[in-house]
Amino acid sequence: MKTILRVVNYVFYVMVAIVVTAALASSIANRPMVLSVTRSYSMYPTLTRGDLVLINSLRADEPIKMGDIVLFHAEIGSLASQGWVIHRVVGGDATTGYITQGDNSDYSDQAGGKNPPIAREWIASRAVTLAGKPIRIPLLGYVPLWAENWQKNQYTLPIIGLGLAIIIGVSELATPRKKK
Repeated sequence: MKTILRVVNYVFYVMVAIVVTAALASSIANRPMVLSVTRSYSMYPTLTRGDLVLINSLRADEPIKMGDIVLFHAEIGSLASQGWVIHRVVGGDATTGYITQGDNSDYSDQAGGKNPPIAREWIASRAVTLAGKPIRIPLLGYVPLWAENWQKNQYTLPIIGLGLAIIIGVSELATPRKKK
């Protein structure tokens, strides 16, 4: 039983390390790296709000195919205020721009003329897929979504740090020490 618990702890620590590393890399590069959060239900049922999606950064010369799930940041149009958007490519090409659409939407993002086609340079990443489905970690994306809501408050980080220090301190005090 101890071995199983130890393995579960190591897996948990590795997952936390990956998420923290992805968050730090994303903040330094000012674009999502390794993982991205699904912010809405626009890709339901493929992805849902709060999913962490494994992504692969794209080189400028790397082709994008129809059906790819891409992560982009529009610079003009109504999508420009949405931040990083993860949608499926349903048309277009690199020269004229791509037509994108959420799986939960009847119309493309460009329908109605509110958004221009997505320029190739706006697309940063593609979702990593396995058997045609994106690799995702359900619900774990709620942590960064929650943090975004609280980052405007100057007391958030000290409160979180204090909370973690209390948790670590209590767990250290509660663990009996063996005498040598």
